[in-house]
Amino acid sequence: MARSFIEVHLSSHHQRHLLHSLLGHSPEGEISPYVDIPLLVYGGITGREESALPLSVLGKFLFLGLDIIDDIADGDARDHWPAHSVAELQLGSALFLSALPQILIADLKTSEEVRLKIQRRFGLGLLEIAAGQQRELEMTGKEDVSPQEVEDSVRGKSSGVATLASMAARLAGHARPFLPMLVLV
Repeated sequence: MARSFIEVHLSSHHQRHLLHSLLGHSPEGEISPYVDIPLLVYGGITGREESALPLSVLGKFLFLGLDIIDDIADGDARDHWPAHSVAELQLGSALFLSALPQILIADLKTSEEVRLKIQRRFGLGLLEIAAGQQRELEMTGKEDVSPQEVEDSVRGKSSGVATLASMAARLAGHARPFLPMLVLV
């Protein structure tokens, strides 16, 4: 679904080629909390997953965008993404984290109010993730780092999964609830 979304929404052949190439680093069928959590949360609440597929695609984009940024910040982008320049990686991560998620959220089949709340949660989640990354950068090269500093950094950097779960719950809360039938004997 991520590849077809890119085909439909990107107008530049060069952008499509770049993003398809970057998506190749995320093998299809591989278990990923970023992809699976929206489906599990939404499905657990409503009894079906299909309406959460856009959030699952958003999760794939979020993971890739963050992975690229982290590799650039850690100085190992060339090792993980040898076919791409740092400029291409920056462009790809920007698209994965900004334009593509906004289009996915705008197209969600829900009310405008819910879309705005999901969009806000996504933005706040990006700020939490960035704060975690910034904490990590501040610790780089320091000889004395407290366990709490490390925990705070990891909590922030890994908050993307919680953000996706929150967005899926918000979307599911406005879907028809799953009510199993009770059989009285």
